[in-house]
Amino acid sequence: MVKLQEADDSVTQSRFDDSGRLLASIDALGRETHYELDVATGALLSITQPDGLQSRFSYNAHGQIEQSTRPNGASDRFAYDAMARLASVTDALGHVTRYHYADERSEQPRSIEDARGGQKHLAWTSAGQLCSYTDCSGSVTRYRYDRWGQTTATTGEEGAQARADYDERGRVIARTDGLGQTTRYAYNEAGDLARITAPDGNVVQFERDVQGQPRAYHYGGYTQRFDYDDAGRMVRLTNENGAHTTFEYDVMDRLTKQVNFDGRTQHYQFNAVGDLLRSDDEGLVSRYHYDKGGRLLKRQMGESDQAPAEHFSYTQDGQLAKAWHVTELGGNTITAAFERDLLGRITRETQSITGPDGSEVWTHEVRRQFDELGSESQTTYTGLPAIGWQTYGPGHLHGMVLDGRSVIDFERDKLHRETQRRFGPTQTTRSYDALSRLSHLHTHSPLIAEEESPSTLQRQHHYDAAGQLTRIETPRGPHEYGYDKAGRLIAASQPGLAMQHYRFDPAGNRLFENARIATGPEHWEETVRQHMGDKRFNPLGENAAKDHHNTAAKWMDNRITDDGEFHYEYDAWGNLRRKHKAEGNEQHHYHYDSNHRLIRFEMECDTAVRGANYHYDPFGRRVVKQVQQGDAEGNLQGPVQTTFFGWDGDRLVLTEKDNRQIHTIYEPGSFVPMIRVEGDKQPPKRTLAQKLQEQQGIRLDRNTESLFDGLEQELRRGRLSAFSQQWMQMAQMQPGVLKAMLDPEPSMQGRLVHAYQCDHLGTPMALVKADGILDWSIDLDAWGAVICERNDSEIEQLVRLQGQQFDYESGLHYNRYRLYQSNLGRYTNQDPIGIKGGKNFYSYSNNRPVFDIDPVGLFAIPIAVAIPAALEGLAAWGTSLLAAAGIVTVASIPGSTPNQNQVYRTPAEEIQAESEYQAYKKRCEGKPDDNLSNCVKALFNKERWEECAKMRQEWDDKWAKGRHVNDIKNALKAAKNAADDIKRHCKPDIK
Repeated sequence: MVKLQEADDSVTQSRFDDSGRLLASIDALGRETHYELDVATGALLSITQPDGLQSRFSYNAHGQIEQSTRPNGASDRFAYDAMARLASVTDALGHVTRYHYADERSEQPRSIEDARGGQKHLAWTSAGQLCSYTDCSGSVTRYRYDRWGQTTATTGEEGAQARADYDERGRVIARTDGLGQTTRYAYNEAGDLARITAPDGNVVQFERDVQGQPRAYHYGGYTQRFDYDDAGRMVRLTNENGAHTTFEYDVMDRLTKQVNFDGRTQHYQFNAVGDLLRSDDEGLVSRYHYDKGGRLLKRQMGESDQAPAEHFSYTQDGQLAKAWHVTELGGNTITAAFERDLLGRITRETQSITGPDGSEVWTHEVRRQFDELGSESQTTYTGLPAIGWQTYGPGHLHGMVLDGRSVIDFERDKLHRETQRRFGPTQTTRSYDALSRLSHLHTHSPLIAEEESPSTLQRQHHYDAAGQLTRIETPRGPHEYGYDKAGRLIAASQPGLAMQHYRFDPAGNRLFENARIATGPEHWEETVRQHMGDKRFNPLGENAAKDHHNTAAKWMDNRITDDGEFHYEYDAWGNLRRKHKAEGNEQHHYHYDSNHRLIRFEMECDTAVRGANYHYDPFGRRVVKQVQQGDAEGNLQGPVQTTFFGWDGDRLVLTEKDNRQIHTIYEPGSFVPMIRVEGDKQPPKRTLAQKLQEQQGIRLDRNTESLFDGLEQELRRGRLSAFSQQWMQMAQMQPGVLKAMLDPEPSMQGRLVHAYQCDHLGTPMALVKADGILDWSIDLDAWGAVICERNDSEIEQLVRLQGQQFDYESGLHYNRYRLYQSNLGRYTNQDPIGIKGGKNFYSYSNNRPVFDIDPVGLFAIPIAVAIPAALEGLAAWGTSLLAAAGIVTVASIPGSTPNQNQVYRTPAEEIQAESEYQAYKKRCEGKPDDNLSNCVKALFNKERWEECAKMRQEWDDKWAKGRHVNDIKNALKAAKNAADDIKRHCKPDIK
């Protein structure tokens, strides 16, 4: 097909050679993508995108891909054995993964050796299905199949087993977990899933049309309904309250209009290739601009070209390099800039704020280093010494080092679950049930008496057949929880407190005993709708709108307008704009930018006023907060309190106020806080490259800047390589002069370190100092509201539920993309991702706050992940076709430690071995700058490879004899080649 005209009259074209092979494709905007082919074989040699970015491929004589080169020049290399099976994959940084086979007839690998030498072993059935998997630690997972090849059982290392039963048509009819609990599945005559029966007997049902599309979903006594047009597109969603959201589409099936449950209407326009060009959200217009590669360049919030905008720029290989915008309040420019390694991973992020005059207001920087397996090995935050992550396998944490000193360490079981955590004299132990749910949590410190220990430090957890947390036993008494059939929390008790009951309407909105339906004109339609069946209600009666106050039974638009204490009002977009107390004069006002982010808060009451401004970066991360207090007459009291925030991705890691810094260090890959460091702000550290640029008024390119970064590290260690000495001599630079320019490293002197003690959700319950003294603790209700805070040390600990930061000025919790109200257990504004985050745009954690979390304010995540389910997932996705090699292999799963053939090492030895390994690895991977002369490059490479071979040999002799024999030979060979290069490119007297 050379031309395709779509329903919207857009045209795509293709060009072919005389053999019918694709040479170019032209999209509906006229952008061309070119394909270069090998004339003889037809193999794809390169792809050139419309913006000029090119990827290249090369092959061996058998037509197997040998090298794949990305637009940034980074290449992955593939090697094969004599049987044409994949033997190794080498990434752009030289990390090698090797595949080993049982014999010449084997098509599947017997073992996979990772870039660190760890071995994963695989065994296969005669039908080629994975029957056992042994990770790098020796933990085994086994799989059983029926005669049709369907997985019937998965057994983990510690005996946990997941079983599955099938009917004669191969459909799963039952799954049994490690506790023997069975979930059953039933189907209609067409084979579509019709019913799921949970272990506790709870049933969910699906009604479907003749096409198999779900028309209704019944659960817990509630129903959601779905309607479709003739093209099979959903046109109406009816929620449990009977409210509707409707959808309209263009001829290309793109959503063009959505009317939500509350009447909020959103329109969308697209270009010919489906890129969003314009959105209209109740009059708020956003326009989108793209480059030739389809990358977003600008998002403008308004019809005018002078409207506020977010800007994005990219590297030459198409990766995001910088994002910036000018704030709607204050006119400051807020920027986030990124640097990446050859694998595309962000190694440096700089967040900065500059004033309208271009002066630097504040900056925060994150630097990362990675090990061979992709785990983060070192992290550096502005104002804090380097954080060293001690991991094994694919990133399992067994220790953290700060400023070169061990801070915290971990022990793990064979499933790599944390079983023990040590912080100074404080020790926390954990145990789990057969589904890997937290069963027992015990924290002990010799300086914390049992009777003084907060209930969070001693906990025993119990679950029901539905997997819901029902009871936590503590020394102070039990925490108990109850749920309705829909899984919503309806009762919770704390030790010494009465049971709290929660009611919801069918759509999951909280109901309150003393709440009244709002009677303002904007809510009168809602009042009438809810009372149409009440014969006593006369909507035409005199003063009906003023006098009628029936208790709310449903919030049809999902907007709670009254909780008995406060009245709530919303803007057209569903953002909370005002709340005021039913009794008294306390009022709260909320103002938002065009992205629905809170930028101004005001509170006024009989005794005081309070105001706050908030500023965000282009990704919606809050970077500045300014709070001002005043008396009842509006007279200001004290200076404006300004707080700056620094981020590591979506995690808030730095809070700075009054020249005081609080760093929060999280468990890797999570939002669970682990270590808190507080101290005075230290002078900003400038790199050697930055200082040279400032003093000399020059601009260094990225390669030269990286060269100076490496030189700076050598100067700080007091040991210069021969290459650096030669390079400095050529540049006429003196080591002593450069060393005198170095800023001192941040230190831990005068800083206070605490360890977080968190509950099963990852919510901070206590802070313990390095000497074992309990410094702070808190009791929260099920929704995160404070019951009691014990804080004699006056520590400002504002972390709440995962991903949340308490704002004392408003009483709200900042939750990355939204603001959370703990008193209502819901958000103040609607979910930015809409229905993808759930049918109720305000709901927090699906009303399961003791079992689900929402770290970024977008969607709920179950906190408990059953190990058997994870193992079953391995059986499903672990065996995958490696297209590049044309074989079946297995991806790595959690759990690799040293090679099975090496002698066992203690944790201390493991740390020492890892440290020495990283040292020689770094030396081996060093590369000369491309701008240097061939002679200097050769000198650098000769010394590098000689030292690399020596260090590798020393490491092998000490830790794993014979592991790197081939690598050592290759290094010596490379050194010899470099010596030959010296003869060719250097003067005779240079050796």
